[in-house]
Amino acid sequence: CWKIFDYDKINSITKITKIILLYEFGLYSDEIYGQIKIPASKERKPIDVVYDILKQNEHPMHLMEIFSEFKRHLPKHKYTLENNPSKLRPSLHKHEDITFVNRKSVYTLKEWKHIPKGTIRNKIVEFLDKRDIPQSVESITEYVNLFFQTTQKNVHSSMHSGKYFVQFKGNLFGLKSKQYSSDFGKMKQSESQRKTFEQRLNDLELFIVENDHFPFSTSESDDETSLYRWWALIEQGRKKLSENQQKEVVRIQREYAEYKINKDTHKWNLTYNKIKVFILSNKRLPSAKGEEESLYTCLNKIKNDFYDDRLTEEQRRKYIELVKLI
Repeated sequence: CWKIFDYDKINSITKITKIILLYEFGLYSDEIYGQIKIPASKERKPIDVVYDILKQNEHPMHLMEIFSEFKRHLPKHKYTLENNPSKLRPSLHKHEDITFVNRKSVYTLKEWKHIPKGTIRNKIVEFLDKRDIPQSVESITEYVNLFFQTTQKNVHSSMHSGKYFVQFKGNLFGLKSKQYSSDFGKMKQSESQRKTFEQRLNDLELFIVENDHFPFSTSESDDETSLYRWWALIEQGRKKLSENQQKEVVRIQREYAEYKINKDTHKWNLTYNKIKVFILSNKRLPSAKGEEESLYTCLNKIKNDFYDDRLTEEQRRKYIELVKLI
């Protein structure tokens, strides 16, 4: 019977098999002979585990506490074996129901209304946004202390290191986004305090958390390019640092290593997130017509790049996640 076997059909059968394995089981092969390893059991995603840990504990938790529970839940997970709690930060930052408390590696659930959310800087912006005139550091600190225990020095430092604030004469502060009476004279750049290393590092960390990437060398934002130049000098060793400052640099490099991406990768990630949100919200793929056409085109490009091996391993993994949603 093998004499009349149609070998030309093998390619078609192989293609159909690959599609079934990919769309039904999320499996694909990088092996030269097309071999696929089928896992014995499906491991839970870290992003789901950290949420459950917080939910079960019913109170905010420090990163180290979360990691301790994570190791207990997933003793064989690669994060556990690496013994690196920082690996959980991306999951904690990306989960739509998890937020942080004052950016001190303490995380909480958004549904817990009785727990203060965000950062000292968030509360400063909130306070100034409700006022029509610039405010003193004393008044701002008094408001912030309703939510967090801090000092005037910390509040003052936060405003000097933030891109949202402007300083007026008389040690008053306002928001750059608001218009104030000309009676309040702005401090010139040369008159205001030059940012310290700690303030710049604080700017950098906040930027990474808010934008999911390190500053780019070219940007429409002057603050971003300025931050890029400063960080480049730090990494090149062209600024003299104390031992503690050097430790902070190493911490940033280690904890946010996966955010060290180029502009094209960041753009790809943004497109991926838009497609994912669309599928989750609409329970279907984007249409080839109307306002959804651009997402449809992008999704097809990603699909073609997947089959033509033009995606990175991380991008391939993300595409498979999309397929599982369909």
